[in-house]
Amino acid sequence: MRIAILCYATSGKGGMETVISHIIGELNELGHDTELFLLGGSHDQSWLGGVRSRIVGKVQDSKLTGYLKYAFILPGILWRFRPDLIVGADDRAVWTAIMTKRMLRLKAPVASWMHFAITDMRYGLLKKADFHLAINSENVQQLIDLHVARPDKIYLVHNPVQLTDRTIPSPTDVAHFIYLGRLTYDGQKRVSDFITALSQVKGAWQATIMGDGIMGDGVDKERLQRLAETMGIHTRIQWMGWQQNPWAEIHSASVLVLTSEYEGFGMVLVEAMSHGIACVSSDCRTGPADIVKEGINGWFYPVKDVAKLTSILQRIADAPDALPQAQDIKGTIEHFGTEHVIPKLIQAFEKETATPASKLQPRQRPRRG
Repeated sequence: MRIAILCYATSGKGGMETVISHIIGELNELGHDTELFLLGGSHDQSWLGGVRSRIVGKVQDSKLTGYLKYAFILPGILWRFRPDLIVGADDRAVWTAIMTKRMLRLKAPVASWMHFAITDMRYGLLKKADFHLAINSENVQQLIDLHVARPDKIYLVHNPVQLTDRTIPSPTDVAHFIYLGRLTYDGQKRVSDFITALSQVKGAWQATIMGDGIMGDGVDKERLQRLAETMGIHTRIQWMGWQQNPWAEIHSASVLVLTSEYEGFGMVLVEAMSHGIACVSSDCRTGPADIVKEGINGWFYPVKDVAKLTSILQRIADAPDALPQAQDIKGTIEHFGTEHVIPKLIQAFEKETATPASKLQPRQRPRRG
């Protein structure tokens, strides 16, 4: 099967890029000729190093220049690729795929594969897609409630994670809180809520914050560091910046904290749990509700409710040795493993293209250590 994945410009450091590169690699290993067609390039292109991809346009292109390239260059590239299936990873990509398909008179079905809440998209653009891949249960319901698609044209596949056998231990004496992701003061990630909550936690604790701002912008990071200094906790926080392999840099953790106002899936939660780390997450749309099981592998608090977040962190600081067992945490996210998600993707592709896949099951491989 020949699969084209279309996506508009990315930052290069997000969870979507991780998922796209992982899935392309897995599908190609299984013999499915899969390529990424990246429209408008990427601010950081390091993630494309091992990804079969073609870039059309540049981040610096004007809107007009970009449109001209997508209208005149992309069709020729897709025509030569001859896809059996086209997947749009955002609303604009879905619309571009549909228009290009009509222009070239291709028979390949078009799938939508949205990485954020459907209500945040121009969901009218999605109605022309032939079927839809949903990465969380809430997106499934939104596609139905907004009359974007019939239930039989929606496939809940989640995002795949390469699970690991490595366990990151939790300290038994001093609580260690970690944040891993993009640094925005408020906005989507609301890291200021984390710092404000930490400033109200009594007793011994330490924290690690790993990541940088949007497109590498350090403005939010500087604001967050000033906030920590103003609140008198800057000496208890380690700022590690963006890391290519963040989990290799973490040697102990009590919990991972996610303070987002919204998410697409919440990949970092699954990654943390794969390492045996419990999570404290806002109950934001969309994704965390599929991952966090209250009291079993983590805890929820209402978005922006710093008092509730503080209360949860205080309980952990008071009893850092009373967290859920690492193996129990790992067991709650087995179904997000690559070996479970990729077959669901291929089954959806088979059904919608009516083309039997040459190999359905991914080969068994050892988990990362």
